[in-house]
Amino acid sequence: MAIPFKVLGGERRKYTELQVLPFDTVSDLVRRHDKALKSFFKRSAEGVGYPKERKRHDFCSLVYRYGSGVKWLPCRPGLARLRVFKVGDIRMRQHRPLPCGCEIKQIVVTKSRQGKWYASFQIEMPDLEPPIHYGERVGIDLGIHYLLALSDGTLIENPRWYREAQQKRRVFARKMDRQRRANNPDNYNPDGTVKDNAIIWRKSKRLRETERQHATHEAHVAEQRKYFWNDITDKLTKTYSLIALENLTLDFMIKNRRSAMSVHDAAFGMFWQMLEEKAQRRGVKLIYVPPAYTSQKCAACGYVDAENRKTQSDFKCVECGHHDNADLNAARNVLQLALETPVQGVQDVT
Repeated sequence: MAIPFKVLGGERRKYTELQVLPFDTVSDLVRRHDKALKSFFKRSAEGVGYPKERKRHDFCSLVYRYGSGVKWLPCRPGLARLRVFKVGDIRMRQHRPLPCGCEIKQIVVTKSRQGKWYASFQIEMPDLEPPIHYGERVGIDLGIHYLLALSDGTLIENPRWYREAQQKRRVFARKMDRQRRANNPDNYNPDGTVKDNAIIWRKSKRLRETERQHATHEAHVAEQRKYFWNDITDKLTKTYSLIALENLTLDFMIKNRRSAMSVHDAAFGMFWQMLEEKAQRRGVKLIYVPPAYTSQKCAACGYVDAENRKTQSDFKCVECGHHDNADLNAARNVLQLALETPVQGVQDVT
């Protein structure tokens, strides 16, 4: 049930903490709370718990409606000022210019776990006709050993960002555990286990610094993954006019517990999202095909047999003797299926 504006305005005047924020920002906070409660009552039968109260340092984003408490003041290319209600002018670095003809609707001010501040602009663009793309056609097979295998013979290695950072992550975990025990000796039993009545957990400056270093390390891994997929999707949409993919979902890919961590590390959901957005903007056609038997079918003669792929990386047709990399063979089958029975749709990454 929506909260009346008169009631919301009265509550804002009652609490001095809310008066440092514009009315529209407070309204957005109330809508977030209302959305969390509606989701709880809708999914309570599934065992979803009651929404927890957010701690002050965990709440790290505020939404400002443009013109209501926030204003963007460009200075020169790459530099601007952000005028925020009850804060003043803040210098900001603009990583790219705003598109011509756009209208700023909202600005989201976010504080990262490393203490850095970001302003994200939500803009409205006029409807534009996508350009005509004259590139080649390609089929793509997703995997773990090779993240992407293209039907033209290109293989993209898996950087394995999470696994490469695992050793340093363990060092931070041990260090934080030692400092937490040193700061809270009364919260532990003689055998080293945590007491049931342990409520207050003190943090020293060293522990807070270690947590900051750990958060910086995790953010670096996330940025590596984001930059990698940004670069790959940019090259794909600039080179090819038609991209064929298997119609897979993340739920299907993580069913195997042995490969679930590698699938999450690969961030295929990020890849699909970026690829779809850039393809729509550049006039690239995306076609999703059924994934059944693409890894067992011979791209040369079309013979389907599980014996064709005895190992993860090697493909050898028992009918015609065609020998190839298994991922490349699957990518060529994906492209062939897309050209035979094209079914264009939106990828579901849930």
